Amino acid sequence: MRFSRLAPLLVYIMFLNVGAVLASEQVACCGAPVTDDKNAAYIVVNSEEVRALLQNKTPDLSVVDARTPKEFEKAHIQGAINIPVEQLEIDATLLPVPKHAKLVFYCNGVKCGKSKISANIAMDQGYSDVSVYIDGMPVWAEKGYPISSE
Repeated sequence: MRFSRLAPLLVYIMFLNVGAVLASEQVACCGAPVTDDKNAAYIVVNSEEVRALLQNKTPDLSVVDARTPKEFEKAHIQGAINIPVEQLEIDATLLPVPKHAKLVFYCNGVKCGKSKISANIAMDQGYSDVSVYIDGMPVWAEKGYPISSE
């Protein structure tokens, strides 16, 4: 008898959980396009892809750290430039030119949204080759890949 009273509540809770999963941000890996809530598609790249781009000295490549200057000074991907998302939101001209440049944004990992916001700003400005290194600084450091500090 008690279960029959709880059944509607359990169905409601399951419905909420399914809705939350469906509404959550889509995350892909290995060059798969991702669409966020702005409907802007960018490419998600993994650690090895970013490392290869840097090692191959990919022409017109800019790896952009979207974190704060303090975080950047403490440690950042070797060869990255710092354009904090807060500054980019105010002045999108901080992005490197030309518009066909390959931009790879990163921040503090999968739960940090700074790189995704920055990627969307870049795309809104007409940049066409935009990627997000979703694992960010924590995984880069964990893998022992080159890091700089200033």
